[in-house]
Amino acid sequence: MRIYQQSAAAHPQNAKILNDLALCYARSGQLPASAQLLDQATRLQPQKKLYRNNFAKVLIELNQIDGAVAQLSTVHQPAIVHYNMGVLLSQRGRTDEAVRFLTAATHINPQMQEAKTLLVQISGDANLVAASANSPVNDGVLPTPMAPTAQAAGQPYPATAAPTQPTFQTVPAETAQVPVGESPSQLPPVR
Repeated sequence: MRIYQQSAAAHPQNAKILNDLALCYARSGQLPASAQLLDQATRLQPQKKLYRNNFAKVLIELNQIDGAVAQLSTVHQPAIVHYNMGVLLSQRGRTDEAVRFLTAATHINPQMQEAKTLLVQISGDANLVAASANSPVNDGVLPTPMAPTAQAAGQPYPATAAPTQPTFQTVPAETAQVPVGESPSQLPPVR
């Protein structure tokens, strides 16, 4: 990590170095420091999907759901945003929230097979996908993807799974249909 810190000090406007250092911080559990660096990286290169994806994952770890949605919304279409949020929340064991995001993704894009497949996997109910696809969207309003009560009160969302050490890997950003966090065995190793 020290080499990345030295590189960032020497090149504070290099978004790649800031991103890589942020991943080091995230892996060591220093999530606020990681988020700060990813914020800088996304300001330097606002359209870089990789940095937005990494920032969203860190924000999920910090229970900042709205911030994660905002980061993904900057560079992805709405259905992909909801799908990626569903994947990330599912990985954290936050199944109810993941189901709401995945359901919203299927409403936005009924052909998004990835969302349907994951929805069946985490809910264990194939009928849920069929009912979701066939249910009308109320006056064009999508289902609420997250519980509004905690956020409306300005409180972070409660974690529904026991805290674990986050694992962060570089995610290929150029593949828009690939979720932010596929299973770790499918991701390339971090350099």
